[in-house]
Amino acid sequence: MQTHRFPYEKVKAGDTQLGKAMTLVKSKQQRDKKGKVLLEGKRLITDAILAGAVIETIYFCRHEALEDVPVDSLDAKFVKVPQKDVSMWSDVASPQGILAVCKKPDTEKLCLLQDEMHLPVTLICDNIREPGNLGALLRSAAAVNCRNVLVTKGCVDTWEPKVLRAGCGAHFRISIQSNISWKEMHLYLDSYKIAQVHVADGNFTEREQRDYESYIQRKGPVVLEKKSDKILMQNLAAVLPIIAVEAYFQLDWTNPCALVIGGESHGLSLEAVELCEKSDGSKVFIPMSNGMNSLNSAHAASIILYEARRQLIEKSPR
Repeated sequence: MQTHRFPYEKVKAGDTQLGKAMTLVKSKQQRDKKGKVLLEGKRLITDAILAGAVIETIYFCRHEALEDVPVDSLDAKFVKVPQKDVSMWSDVASPQGILAVCKKPDTEKLCLLQDEMHLPVTLICDNIREPGNLGALLRSAAAVNCRNVLVTKGCVDTWEPKVLRAGCGAHFRISIQSNISWKEMHLYLDSYKIAQVHVADGNFTEREQRDYESYIQRKGPVVLEKKSDKILMQNLAAVLPIIAVEAYFQLDWTNPCALVIGGESHGLSLEAVELCEKSDGSKVFIPMSNGMNSLNSAHAASIILYEARRQLIEKSPR
């Protein structure tokens, strides 16, 4: 059992210090303005410390809550608060009794906790609005050691507490760039020397996929029997660029490339599909059974990324 000896401030029930801090870090506007984020739980705080994040204040209920957390070398303020105050501000059912406020990290300057095998795939998150989905996407990207993650404008805030919790430490294991517009996306792709961009969209239904493939193969007028089919094809032809459609396991993921994952509610941005066309990329699909035509965005990304990792391992010298 680790014993910590350091000065700390003890506040009484009803003290507003914790409430003011939580109000600040739980607001995106204030997070961006003040440059601070909230970390909750031993694991997340430990990952942040090991990666070199600047911890400013740690709120804890009991000294036991600090066990196994490397706080001895921190130049941080420690505040002991009542358990009920932490429970009131916590987003989890069973709070561990420890919260931390830290400076919003620049992930490119952190000591990222990575292994040596770097997956040459840059993950681009597009229109991911659900915090749990974005966190899970980051977690999968970290698990396969993605080269980089780019989060576009329109996605939920990367440093939102629920995204951090769902990421399970991924924020401190991979390079993440957030709030990127499609106009500036080429700057990142150029710097990473990425020539090809592929897209995956959970909203691309089996019917649309079949009709779109037919359109791609013919690349010309398609004679369809039903008026509704003609309208569908006209819409596809007018809106969607002409790109190849391939199963995720048919592509070579061992060369530098980017994969765009679209959100479940809003799907891919048109800019993402246009970028795919310009870079001679592919629309990636995952074959399904039993009439299912979509997967959760994070699940779909995991399947594709682990196929990429399998290919990389198979190609690597033994």
